[in-house]
Parts: sequence; structure tokens; C-alpha cells
Amino acid sequence: MRGASVIGVRSVRTGQRFSRLVAVCVGAAAMVSYGPLAVSPAAATGIMQVPKPSPTAAQKKINGRLLREIERARHEGDKTPGDKAPGVMIDSKGRALVELRCDVTEMIRTKLRDFGATTVSSLPNYRSILAWVPLDRLEELAGDAAVYSIQPAPQSTTLPRKEGQE
Repeated sequence: MRGASVIGVRSVRTGQRFSRLVAVCVGAAAMVSYGPLAVSPAAATGIMQVPKPSPTAAQKKINGRLLREIERARHEGDKTPGDKAPGVMIDSKGRALVELRCDVTEMIRTKLRDFGATTVSSLPNYRSILAWVPLDRLEELAGDAAVYSIQPAPQSTTLPRKEGQE
């Protein structure tokens, strides 16, 4: 009886060794066939990509289309503008028409005046201010705790008339 149990243990151990050997061979074959899996195409060509920095708390409050316009204004300066983000209105002074979702207080109104913004409308009951704000001051404005979000001003649309309607 003892001999049978030793043979059973040996066959289990041999099976474990065999399965480990198969796993190592499969891994080696994959490395030979596909190359190292940890190398990205950019690293293979020698081009290193700089990781994109995480957005700041103020940037998280600003709509993505406005952020693209801010970056474009920083990089282009006084050059002729390229393709503008859809839905963002920018005047000749480099100000964007935006809706500020915020607690409408005298402090916010004063800050807007100090930034050179022009307030179009202010609706305290709806926590909303519509204003032309310089692009380079939007992030600073978004850093205020009273501001919840900054987005492009909503655009009005009308439906075309159908024939026979007056």
C-alpha cells in the first residue's frame, strides 16, 4: 500500500512540473512571436510622449470647448485664429460669451468688472450670469468658490417656417 501512495504523489508532482514547464514555454513562444508586450509603438520609434497633466480644480469647472479656446489663445497670441470650437462666441477683444453658474453676489460682479468683463444679464434666482469674459481670466474666475461652472452661453435657435404657415 505504501508504494502505491508514493507513486501517486510522484505523479502529481510530475504533473505540476509539467504544467509549469508548458506555461514557461508558451510565454517564451509569445515573446518570440510578438516581441515584448510592454513596448508601445511610440517607444519603439524612439518618440517619448509626455503624460498629459491632470486638470486643476478650476479647469474642471470650465467646459472643454472653452478650455480649447483658452489653450488656442495662449499658443497663437495675436496670430490669425484657426478653427474655433463650435458654439463658442469670441469677440474682437478676446472675450468669450459665457454663462457662469454661480452664487450671484456683489463680490462676483465686482470681480467680473475688475477682469474687464461685460455683464449681459444676471439672474440671481437661477444662479446664472451671462457675460463677455476675457479668455485669459476664465481659469482665475473658475477658481472662486462661488463659481460652480463656466460654459459657453446658450445659443438660441429657431425652426424654419413650413410652407403655408404665417
